[in-house]
Amino acid sequence: MGQRIFLSPSNITEKEVIRLVQIENFTDPSMQKISIDKFEKDLALYNSVNYCVSLSSGTAALHLGLVALGIKKGDKVVVPTLTFAATAFAVKYVGAEPVFIDANSDNWTIDPNLLESYLKKCPQSERPKALIPVDLFGRTCDFESIIEICNQFEISILTDAAESFGSRYKGKSTAVFGEGSILSFNTNKILTTLGGGAFLTNNFKIAEKVRYLSNQARDKVDWYEHKNIGFNYRLSPILAVLGQSQLENIDSTIQKRRENHNEYLKYFEDFQQAYIIKDSIWEKSNNWITNIRFNKSKRSFEPSKIRNILEQNNIESRFVWKPLHQQPIFKHNESYLNGVSDKIFEQSLCLPSGTHLSKDQISYISNLIKKAYES
Repeated sequence: MGQRIFLSPSNITEKEVIRLVQIENFTDPSMQKISIDKFEKDLALYNSVNYCVSLSSGTAALHLGLVALGIKKGDKVVVPTLTFAATAFAVKYVGAEPVFIDANSDNWTIDPNLLESYLKKCPQSERPKALIPVDLFGRTCDFESIIEICNQFEISILTDAAESFGSRYKGKSTAVFGEGSILSFNTNKILTTLGGGAFLTNNFKIAEKVRYLSNQARDKVDWYEHKNIGFNYRLSPILAVLGQSQLENIDSTIQKRRENHNEYLKYFEDFQQAYIIKDSIWEKSNNWITNIRFNKSKRSFEPSKIRNILEQNNIESRFVWKPLHQQPIFKHNESYLNGVSDKIFEQSLCLPSGTHLSKDQISYISNLIKKAYES
């Protein structure tokens, strides 16, 4: 059995580690502030927004984003059912309730038609206050349709771009859509600080509120004064330095992920039992994670069996997100479904997509999957 092939390992180079070790005068608070300020400035520039607040996680960014938008106890917030649970957890943090909307079958993000249908039926007194559209595995939401619908019903948008750093929707960064957006720098992401996140916006007041709350809501006086409940959600300055190094190489990192995805497409182009999920016409995905979907109409073959075969060969794969309406913690929440996310969960897997994945490894993985159908 060869060396383990991971799903999406951190892409941290020896050069980046040396850069961390060789930082001079880093105990100086002014140097720490400089590292944070530069990372935030460059993140904002890369994503074509005016303001960025670096934070301890993407979940923290969602939490503070909702607070800054005025979402409170008793409010409703629309969340796609096909996403990681942290999106809905943040809604619960502020005392609001998530309302789950199903996915479209093409690229698995929230279905605008289903969203519009729900809002049209929703009495004005029960209308949700916000929507959190989520880009999935690097693929982007149909933002133009979503924004048009939300404007019609006066609903705020907080974009969860945790999985789509570097993806483009009609040539634009996914972080520019809505009143604010969030990023994740978790260990498995395209850009990692080994834990971290950011809130981005073009609204100065919203940015300052997020920054204020993330620093324990300390008022600007010479003593410790607090008029609000704050949070310790700041990003470590040394992690900002790592993030800065990652950002300098982000284009080549994304290009490698896209090459991985294209290589998988070649192997499964004429395969009748399964296919690789492609980009929609409106997007250019970062291809953070390549997804394969099995055609159950051809043969009853559970993704769990494929996953077990890969695991036996020391290859990590994962199920796609289990829809949130299926999660025990959310079983009593409102859900508006079309059956798409349930089928995606039943029929799909996430395949290894790391930056250092070789063509030979992709060939090996692909052939293992194909042979499983021949045996």
